[in-house]
Amino acid sequence: MMELSNLKELSLNLLLFILVVILIDLIIKRVVVARLKKNTHRLKKSVEESIKKNNFFPKMRHFILITLAYFALPMFLNAEADGFLLTQKIVSILFLLALVRFMTAGFNLLNRAIPTVDGVATKGIFQILKILTFILGIVLLISVLLGQNPITIVAGLAGLTAIMMLIFKDSILGFVAGLQIAMNDMLKLGDWIEVPDQGADGTVIDISLTTIKVQNWDNTIVSIPAYSLVTSGFKNWEGMSKSGVRRVARSVNIDINSIKFIDENTMSQLKKIDLLKPYLAKKEKELAKYNKDKNVKENLINGKYLTNIGTFRAYCEAYLSSKSYIDKTATKMVRQLAPTSEGLPLQMYAFLNTTEWVKYESLQGDIFDHLLSVLPEFGLKVFQKPSGKDFARIINK
Repeated sequence: MMELSNLKELSLNLLLFILVVILIDLIIKRVVVARLKKNTHRLKKSVEESIKKNNFFPKMRHFILITLAYFALPMFLNAEADGFLLTQKIVSILFLLALVRFMTAGFNLLNRAIPTVDGVATKGIFQILKILTFILGIVLLISVLLGQNPITIVAGLAGLTAIMMLIFKDSILGFVAGLQIAMNDMLKLGDWIEVPDQGADGTVIDISLTTIKVQNWDNTIVSIPAYSLVTSGFKNWEGMSKSGVRRVARSVNIDINSIKFIDENTMSQLKKIDLLKPYLAKKEKELAKYNKDKNVKENLINGKYLTNIGTFRAYCEAYLSSKSYIDKTATKMVRQLAPTSEGLPLQMYAFLNTTEWVKYESLQGDIFDHLLSVLPEFGLKVFQKPSGKDFARIINK
């Protein structure tokens, strides 16, 4: 049993130790922390908000205080004195808790201060560091409580590897996928991506260890597992944004029943269109020469004659070439696709020299507004499925 004199000495030493710790805490709080707080206005607003949100300064103060207390303990208590080991163990536990809290707060702060490095999100990296910090803290805590070497504790936990892998499956898959995404420069904050399977079509607003957050154009937010992007694939529109041009690849379905050779009356009307004059003049000479050389009479099948669909295709090419917002260096063509039950698709394939969504849609709309309006001048009709009005007209007949 501890002698009365030893108990008094231990109590006095502990009291003195606690008073010194309180004094050091006041000095750190009133001097160190106070000065640091005065200088936070120089930091970015997001970093300043993160400091307050994560209680960074109080956690830093506790860490410094307990660190000093841990190393100062032998100065107040003899290592051989009764109660020294218990006090040291309590201080060690407090030190580990303060260290883990301070480091996680520091990682959160760094994540806000450095959200990206060369366009690669750092959130996943800091989340991994926090997980490792928690694991290391738990191992050291168990080591202190049991009085065992940390290596022995780790060896004992090796048997739980399968269970740990099951629990942290998403984290492990997400981490590996995150590394693949970062190393291959597949994705970064601000990219416009499209993942139809996940209902995502919008801007990447967050890249974490296990999930990618995408804000759709209707302002809904979709969270996608990181590994699903690697396994299932996704479309990244960033290349389009960087190129400065955006593709138009839209078709007009022509009613096949309206396709025919151009007669003289239609030809006389088409010759009044400025964009068609060079084409018609060139074609008239070519066809006249061919028909003369082949001694073609009036049989349309034996000779070569202009069709309304071919002439309209030439007009579309001339029309696209005349527009300043069509990129002149990229591929531009008007082509026929395979006929379907909904008519003959005539596709306009070109690139607009803008990537701004609203402007792009407006210019694309202008192109097809015009082309659909001039179709009747060529004797062509757009294919349209019968509606209730069409059936009513048939019945009334």
